[in-house]
Amino acid sequence: NHNELTNQNFSPIQKFLNNFCQNKNFNIPPISKISYTETEPWSRNHPRYNLALTRYRKSDTPRHLYALKFSEIKDTYKEYKFIYTDGSRDNDLTGAAIVTDEDSHIIRLPSLASNYTAEAYAILKAIELTLANPEPQKYIICSDSISTITATQQLYSNSPIIQKIQNHIHQSKARGNRIVLA
Repeated sequence: NHNELTNQNFSPIQKFLNNFCQNKNFNIPPISKISYTETEPWSRNHPRYNLALTRYRKSDTPRHLYALKFSEIKDTYKEYKFIYTDGSRDNDLTGAAIVTDEDSHIIRLPSLASNYTAEAYAILKAIELTLANPEPQKYIICSDSISTITATQQLYSNSPIIQKIQNHIHQSKARGNRIVLA
């Protein structure tokens, strides 16, 4: 019986509630699938982070100051290949974009995808670009989504897309690439 198999992994209170629901014929579907990372979180290769621009609130900071600070980041990482990402949701349209000096990619996402998912998907695709290059390089992935970048710093994430980002970063760094998220 499937319920008996899954019941083995439950805590005592979960077993009680599971049995109670079964006895009352409550059919409770699983909320989300359990997923496991490909690499133990503590042994992953992590990217470097440059969060210098997060010191400045958009509402209080003049555009020219952002431009100046970003120019300083570009000078610091002049040996790096810049990859710019963005995700957006507007009414029924959701998409992700990845831009490099050589190319740009615009990807339409399902209408129900959130803005966060679009931002995360753009970063995921940027990291996949680093995996496509056979020669090790230095990359800086620039995103305006501090929430997504912060999520990649978590040791354990329940988000499948964040787990994929973390695993792809690990693979890319294992190939000798240097990655900075900014």
